[in-house]
Amino acid sequence: MSMSNETQRIDGPEPQSNLINQLASSFVQDERILACWLHGSFGRGSTDQYSDIDMALVVPDDKFYQAFQVARQIACGAKECVVSWDSPKDINGGGFTAFYADCNLLDVKVYRSSRVPKLRNSDTIRILFDREGLLHRSDETSPDEYLGPPLAEQVRWKMIFFWICVYSAVRFLKRRNFWYAEGLINAVRGTLAQLLWLWTHPGEPTDLSFVVWGVVRRDLPPELVSQLEETVSESERSEMTATLGRIIDLFNLYGRRIAEETGAEYPELLANAVMEYFHRECG
Repeated sequence: MSMSNETQRIDGPEPQSNLINQLASSFVQDERILACWLHGSFGRGSTDQYSDIDMALVVPDDKFYQAFQVARQIACGAKECVVSWDSPKDINGGGFTAFYADCNLLDVKVYRSSRVPKLRNSDTIRILFDREGLLHRSDETSPDEYLGPPLAEQVRWKMIFFWICVYSAVRFLKRRNFWYAEGLINAVRGTLAQLLWLWTHPGEPTDLSFVVWGVVRRDLPPELVSQLEETVSESERSEMTATLGRIIDLFNLYGRRIAEETGAEYPELLANAVMEYFHRECG
């Protein structure tokens, strides 16, 4: 094993850059952590004092669980950690998130060495260390090399989630729980934004489970952004209902086309049932 304890240092807003450099220095000291890189804002180099930290690690398959816990302990011990939690583990690896007392958030994906993702030349990442040369860049764009289920499956489940959120939003509007309904309407809008992103970015990495509306819309075509912006309105009951209706209309404008072009099964029965419910309760 070729060992190196050198890492690329990050300059940028404090205290995030200090935390990144501290973590990288600690990770590289443990031989079970084979590589480390940044993506998101720090990968792009477009950071400010509000930027979260998105980091990825590679560890050996046969030491995955042990190395995962070590990495988590290092991250939680780097500074005052208020809370941390694990994300679901899958065939590629797992992940964890740490929230610190100074209101910085660190999100870490830990890959098994046999499941290292292919990095495209166009990817905006910053490699901090790669002691065994595991990280390779290329111009290939096969979606099979990326994280997440097949595109058609993701689109189908996001469409199902869209209509379930519409259904729930109507129920909370009728209960006059407006604060909760507003959150569900935002989830409806955000899910539609994710569907539009998946549709307009074929071949892109599609691990969008936790991508929020504000992040996704930066990469959407201006025309779609403009149409999504038009769904935003005030939070009074009548305006919230109208907002939900506008989002549904926009979904219906693109939904079938997205399903057809991505090979996804359109949730016809669910969509019709929820549309009927919406018109009955809010029409």
